[in-house]
Amino acid sequence: MLTGLIVPSEGTAIISNYDISKDMDRVRQIIGVCPQFDILWDELTAEEHLYMFAKLKYIEKERIEDEINMRLREVNLSDVKKFPAKSFSGGMKRRLSMAIACVGNPRVIFLDEPTTGMDPKNRRDIWVLIQKMKKGRSVILTTHAMDEADILSDRIAVMSSGHLICVGTSLYLKNHYGDGYRLSFIVERPEVSRVIDKLLSLMPSGKVLDSSGGSLIFGISTSKMEELEAFLTFIEEEDENLSVQDGEIRKKIKDWGLSHTTLEEVFMKIMKDQKQK
Repeated sequence: MLTGLIVPSEGTAIISNYDISKDMDRVRQIIGVCPQFDILWDELTAEEHLYMFAKLKYIEKERIEDEINMRLREVNLSDVKKFPAKSFSGGMKRRLSMAIACVGNPRVIFLDEPTTGMDPKNRRDIWVLIQKMKKGRSVILTTHAMDEADILSDRIAVMSSGHLICVGTSLYLKNHYGDGYRLSFIVERPEVSRVIDKLLSLMPSGKVLDSSGGSLIFGISTSKMEELEAFLTFIEEEDENLSVQDGEIRKKIKDWGLSHTTLEEVFMKIMKDQKQK
C-alpha cells in the first residue's frame, strides 16, 4: 500500500508530506523499492536497467550516465555494466535490484527481504550497502532474519497477525522482553552438576537454560548485577585467593562467554505471548 501496488481499503499514510491516497504519483518519485524477488529482464544489461528506471524517475538526460555509473559503483557492478542480466549470479541480480532502488537518490527506500536466498558473502556485502544507504534517508526493511534486523536497524517493529506489537531499539527490546544475560560454558562432562551447583550458589536467581554434552547455558536477569559481579570475581580471581574446592571447580570450566539475550529469543517470546493471548 505504501508503494502504490495495492489501494488501501480505508485510511491513508503520509510519506514526506505526501498523502498516498491523493499524491501517489509524487510519492513514487521520492521512493525506491527493492521487492522480495528480482524483477529484471534477461535481455537488458545492467546499464539499460538503470537507464530505464532513471527515465521513470524523470532524471535529466545529461545526468543519467553519471547516475548509472555511480549506482553501479556502489554495488560493485561497474565491471559488468554491459552484460545482460541473464549472465548474472543470484547475488549480482540482487545487487542490481538494490541499485535500481537507489536511482534518483530517493528519500525513502523499501527493502523487502533483500538478502533472501543469498550466500553469506553476498549477504554481508548487501548489509554494508544498506548501512551506506541509510545516510540521509529513511530505509524500511522487512526480514525474518533476526541477526539482520539486529545489525542493520536503528528501530525495530515486530508485527503479528497484521498488528504492530512493539517498536524500539534492539537494546530496548532485549531489555524489555528478554530474560537478561546469557552465560555459556564448556565444562568437563562428569563435572557439570558440580559447576551448576557453584553457579547457583553465586547467582541464586539464575537458572539453567540448557545443559547437554558438557555445554551449559545459564541465564541471569539484568536486575541482578551484584550476582553477576560475584560470578565474575570468582572466575577472574587469582588462584591463591580461592579455596581448594573452588580452584578445582574453576579448572573444570574449559571456556565461558557472556552475552545479551538475542533478538531471536525476544521475537520467540513475543510470539509466544501473543499466542497465549
